[in-house]
Amino acid sequence: MSMATAPASWPLAAAMAAADVDHHLLPLFLRPVLLHGVGAAAHLLLAVAVAGRLIFAAGSHRRKEPAAAAARGAGFPWFRLAVRATWVLAASEVFFAAYSLVSWYLDGGTGWGEPDAVADQADALSRAVAWLMLAAYLQLEYGRRGEERFPAPLRLWWALFLLLSLLAVALHAATSLQYELPVPARSWARDAVSILAGAVLLVAGFSAERGATGSSASEEALLNGACETAAENDTGLVDLNLAVVGLVDLNR
Repeated sequence: MSMATAPASWPLAAAMAAADVDHHLLPLFLRPVLLHGVGAAAHLLLAVAVAGRLIFAAGSHRRKEPAAAAARGAGFPWFRLAVRATWVLAASEVFFAAYSLVSWYLDGGTGWGEPDAVADQADALSRAVAWLMLAAYLQLEYGRRGEERFPAPLRLWWALFLLLSLLAVALHAATSLQYELPVPARSWARDAVSILAGAVLLVAGFSAERGATGSSASEEALLNGACETAAENDTGLVDLNLAVVGLVDLNR
């Protein structure tokens, strides 16, 4: 089967080929190969970073944390929300990747010669692997530390992911409205899940940061108040001792 008869279940790249559209007529930023290539590269880097982190943690773990710290890591509220959102996103990416591969297999394995189709498949697979690894890392490793905020690189990644998801929606909308190409329902569904999950993760990340900062400031104020009270008590005790010593000297 040639690309000119590609089924509607295929990604945007196949739909463009089926409509006999010259990709070179599209602006560079609208070409699927660019967006999917950037997405695949970003998720591949995420997978490598998380894998390295897991390997480092496994090699250095002699479990010095007490049981209380592990229980505390079961998490602050924003952490639990982020973990659930990450698992939902990972499950959806696995589903979309499996759907894409099954569709490719059932249609005879054609279409892989097209760069846009290859980029789309690579993007789908890298997304599934990266989000599964990140979900496992948050659930099994990071949650045991008893942290009260998310690390800056993780919050930066969530912001980048949301930006990529918004760019994907813009590309699909422009392609559909300006070039009148049918965008498959799978692409719109993945865009919707990605934007929703990305927004939840970003809100959780920065809300936890503000909460941890406020908690630290409150604890510091309490500690300062306790130190001042202790200093006043010490001063009172010193004055009392001096008074007692003075009375004893007068009696003599």
